[in-house]
Amino acid sequence: MAAKMQDGLINRTTTGKPNWSFLVRVNGKAKWHSGYPTKKAAREARDAARVAAREGTYVGRSTKTVGEWCTEWLETYSGGVTASTRDSYGRVLRLYVTSWPVADVKLQHLNADTLTRHWATIHASGGQGGKPLSARTVQYASTVLTKALNRAVKSKLIPHNPAPDAERPRGDSQDAGDPDAWSHDALAGFLAATAGHRLWPLWVVMAYTGLRRGEALALRWDDVDLDAGNLRVSRAVSDVGHGATYGPPKTKQSARTVPLTETACAALRDWRKAQAAEQLAAGPAWTTNADAGALVFTMPGGRCVAPSYATKVFARCVSEAGAPALTLHGLRHTFATHLLRLGTPVHTVSRLLGHASPVLTLNTYAHVIPGDESAATDALDRLVNGE
Repeated sequence: MAAKMQDGLINRTTTGKPNWSFLVRVNGKAKWHSGYPTKKAAREARDAARVAAREGTYVGRSTKTVGEWCTEWLETYSGGVTASTRDSYGRVLRLYVTSWPVADVKLQHLNADTLTRHWATIHASGGQGGKPLSARTVQYASTVLTKALNRAVKSKLIPHNPAPDAERPRGDSQDAGDPDAWSHDALAGFLAATAGHRLWPLWVVMAYTGLRRGEALALRWDDVDLDAGNLRVSRAVSDVGHGATYGPPKTKQSARTVPLTETACAALRDWRKAQAAEQLAAGPAWTTNADAGALVFTMPGGRCVAPSYATKVFARCVSEAGAPALTLHGLRHTFATHLLRLGTPVHTVSRLLGHASPVLTLNTYAHVIPGDESAATDALDRLVNGE
């Protein structure tokens, strides 16, 4: 005997196992939902679907998992960012999302509690060899996943994004120094220990200007005015496959002029002389590239320094120098951290960093602003009021 509708619900089983279903109308069209193990579960889902249909937030049922959506998002929707940023997104999702149990959760079943547990798990054991993962890395992974889930909302796969409601580990470096930035003694020690290395001028420029890796490696000598003591950021380079691609910097505000310290100017003057001697000795064998221009930082023979190569060399230099662990991007954090601790206004640091907004600078570095919490809120007050 055919099953009968009960209160808008029907058990359409063919195996004897409960299979409760319901129908909801969206914009005049009938949408069937099935597969609920109990009448209560189906009723709750039906009521939620009816509310969503009335409010315009209805989404059709999908079995897509978090991992499947992350892969689709990277392949289809992560445009509008540089190739290196997209590679970074992919790496972070691979290491901290899609290789963990949360990847198997149905996208429509994902909630803030599940994400809170996931972030706590990888914070405790998501590093290499099961070691703890820094709070900053967990927060970055959350930021990337949030972007992917925002797209899922726009694609009508989920009614809302649960990521902002999830709790993430708080930064744990306020009392023990920032692991993403060196003290001035650590920076001085590293630069002293690595003086004479081919890429030492790159380390100096990044440490004293806060440039991003791709911005520094894309510099041409035409961008540098050693007499005036400044450099111009107008492009960035990223790794694409086995080559390098030049393009605009990360944001509109990233195109900027940055002052050079006497230390940075001296390092660049010495390097320019050494590079000119190399080029003269190489003669016609010196590599030139019309797209690249006369690069400031080059490999032997004139080739560009690949961003990924610079990162690997820096890590090796840090280890050999016995310096505290730090990534190449950490030189940028070191630059910003010390300026803010010296009392430099947030909007000035933001311009030097090429941030899209001073608010981003404040959100990133509020914990290093001198004083207690009132100092940070006072900084925001001055920022909002244009002081």
